[in-house]
Amino acid sequence: MKLVEINIAGFGKLSGVRIGFGEGLNSFKWDNGEGKSTLCEFITAMFYGMDTAKSNEKEFGMRSHYLPFGGGVFGGSLVYKDVIDGREHECRIERTFDSKSETKDSLTFYVDGEKQDGKKDVGYSVFGVGADTFRKLIYMNPFSMVPQGNSEINGKIGNFAGDETNRFTKAREAIDSAKKELRAKRAGPGGGGRIPVLEKEIDSLKMKVRGLEAKKKDLEEKYAAREEILSDIDQCKKTIDAFAVRQRLIEKWEDYESRAAAVASKEQKLAERSAGYPAGFPEDAEIDRMCGASRELDLGRRILDSIGLTSGDRSRHEKICEYIAAARPCAYGDESDFGVDFDRLEGDIVEIASLSGRAGSREDALINGSGADGRDTLERRFAGREEEAEKLAGEIGALEKTIERTSRELEKATQENNAREEKIRRGATVKAIAGAVLLTLGAAALAVGIILAATGFSQKALAFGLMGGGAALAVIGVVLFIARAASLNSIKDNTALESLRSAFKSSKDELTERLLAFGPEYVGEHGTALFAEHFKSYKSDKKRIESEKAEISNIRERADGAEKAVRDFLGKFDISGVELRQGLDALRNMKNEYLALTAKIEKSRAESKKIEDAKAVLSDFTAKYMPGTNAAELLEIPESVRNDKEFVTALAAEIRGEKDALEGFRTGLGNEGKPGPIDPNEKESAEEKLKDCESRLRENEIFIRRTEIEVAAIGECEAAIGEAQEKLSDACVFYAELDAADKLIEQAERDLKERYIGPVSRRFEAYRETLSDAIGADVTMRRDFTVQYESNGAIRKQDYLSTGQLACVALCVRMALTEGVIGGDRCFFVLDDPFMSLSSKNLGAVKALLKKISADKQVIYLTCSDERMI
Repeated sequence: MKLVEINIAGFGKLSGVRIGFGEGLNSFKWDNGEGKSTLCEFITAMFYGMDTAKSNEKEFGMRSHYLPFGGGVFGGSLVYKDVIDGREHECRIERTFDSKSETKDSLTFYVDGEKQDGKKDVGYSVFGVGADTFRKLIYMNPFSMVPQGNSEINGKIGNFAGDETNRFTKAREAIDSAKKELRAKRAGPGGGGRIPVLEKEIDSLKMKVRGLEAKKKDLEEKYAAREEILSDIDQCKKTIDAFAVRQRLIEKWEDYESRAAAVASKEQKLAERSAGYPAGFPEDAEIDRMCGASRELDLGRRILDSIGLTSGDRSRHEKICEYIAAARPCAYGDESDFGVDFDRLEGDIVEIASLSGRAGSREDALINGSGADGRDTLERRFAGREEEAEKLAGEIGALEKTIERTSRELEKATQENNAREEKIRRGATVKAIAGAVLLTLGAAALAVGIILAATGFSQKALAFGLMGGGAALAVIGVVLFIARAASLNSIKDNTALESLRSAFKSSKDELTERLLAFGPEYVGEHGTALFAEHFKSYKSDKKRIESEKAEISNIRERADGAEKAVRDFLGKFDISGVELRQGLDALRNMKNEYLALTAKIEKSRAESKKIEDAKAVLSDFTAKYMPGTNAAELLEIPESVRNDKEFVTALAAEIRGEKDALEGFRTGLGNEGKPGPIDPNEKESAEEKLKDCESRLRENEIFIRRTEIEVAAIGECEAAIGEAQEKLSDACVFYAELDAADKLIEQAERDLKERYIGPVSRRFEAYRETLSDAIGADVTMRRDFTVQYESNGAIRKQDYLSTGQLACVALCVRMALTEGVIGGDRCFFVLDDPFMSLSSKNLGAVKALLKKISADKQVIYLTCSDERMI
């Protein structure tokens, strides 16, 4: 067979890889880490799959090791050609793998494109060996090239013979394990073999039965001893019960004495508490009044402390009163508590601020307005020239009137001249038209008369009349044309009109020259109006500015006067050197301070009055009911009087009830009196004896129960002995059968090995000549698959070969073994850079050998070195 192509979807670091193979030697150069070993394992996985990853697996298993690094499909496909039933077929294996379990893997097998059902163990059906043997035979790498002494050449044939030998080995191992399980020479952690264990168990059971028979006789004595112990226990309990009855009576007497002492103690407490009130306890209303006075006194003192009125506060209050008395008659004084009309004062301060603000704003507006557009220009034009400008402004009217009058006269003369010219032109036009008509008619009549005369018209007079009339009309037409020309010449002569125009121009030029002295913008159609407007605006602004300055000065004087009045008033309260608004705030703060101090003084007076009243009540109370008590002491716990009264009342009732109960308790004790004390030694002796009896009883009962259980097991032991003897017999028979099977399998294994030695030797002979040429010596294979060679007439072992020679030998031995085990027609070889440790000379010999061998073998050779490429 031969490989055709592999497609790796995802296997370790290889992903999306497709590789095609041809016949003979297929060489590939891949750098270290690019997946040469991964490619080899992928080929094995395609044929044999991968075992399930075990949950307790300590080492890094195959599935974990080759799980795709980047995720995705785990698996791929492999195509190979094989001869089946004498004909070559193309086969395709497709596998995908689960990350853990082989039960979740998928396998699809095609032959010539047709899917084959039920195909599971592809590798074994093709090669006849398992996955481990396949790896040992097909793959060669630097670690499995069989260096000197390696067991793969020197060892047993079972390492290479295929799964048949493996199955023999496993069968013998299973038989040996079963034999050890039946008859182990030494007991392990779980005991010895089953046969010795059963024999020991039978002996142990027989000894146990004999011991139980002896114990069965001891039970009668234990039964009698139990009855005696039970009688002793009953007598001890009666004695202890009598001690208990006597002890309970003693305890009752002690309880009576304790209660009587408690009643006496309470009576003493009642007398001590009542001694503090020689006049008796006060009524509840008096106590309430006393407690109220005490609370009022305490509260008043705490209020006084919280008010915190000091001598400094009083001095400050008096000083403010002096300020108020001095300021009340002033302009801002009034009859209020503080004596200040704050609304009026604040209004004046606001008015002062408003006046100052208005004055400032108007000053700013005046200053900023002086630089407004055009104002500076007018100032430059008219300042210092007001008289000249005023004179020009006055004369402008007269000049404009002269110009207007001249303009009207010129316009009138022009209109009259235009009317006259229009009349002359219309007359000339009429004359021209009439002359043209008469000239045309006369020419026509003259022409008609001449024609008639020339033609011999009968009425000659008419013909000559037409000729004469026509000539006359023509002459009149010519005269009219001459008169028209004279009328048109008269239009050009207009001396009066030109004089008016000259006067108008002279007046305009004079006005323009005087206006031009104040600026070129005043020359033009609207120049005089603009001049008058600007000069008027200049005079108006000048007047307005002077008026505004006077008004600002007036506002400033009003603000200064009002401010002086306010500051004089603030000075009455010793407030100076601050802004008016700050002074007003300081005055308001002083008012608040005055009101707060006044309130503190008034509250302090009121609380002092309450304190004096409360002291009087407490003094009267202590004088009447508690003459030896200081009122100050009573203040610490004012409710102590009520508590004492309630305590005495409750304690008296309690004493009466306890005396009645104590009398009834004494009656129940009887008249015998209190018994004497119990001797503790007697009681302890009785209790010790009871404990001893109970201990002996427990021991006796335990022995009886255990013995009864053990004796009851006699029947079970006898049944177990019979069952164990039966198992022992079966185990002995099975051991004999296993021993016989082991001998038969050993003989079959020897026969199998002999069957493999011949084919392997014959396969090696095919390489013998090529190998001898490569290493320069005649080589032969021995029965243990080691090689010997002839050198200088002596036969030597392979151990004397060089590293390069040994590599060639190992390659041929491996191929012979592979072909002998798998079959020559089913072999291909994968070499994973196995010659990396060889020198250049040795590598050359190996390359030459490999090229010859691959002439009829498919060899896939992988290396990471250009030097080792073939």
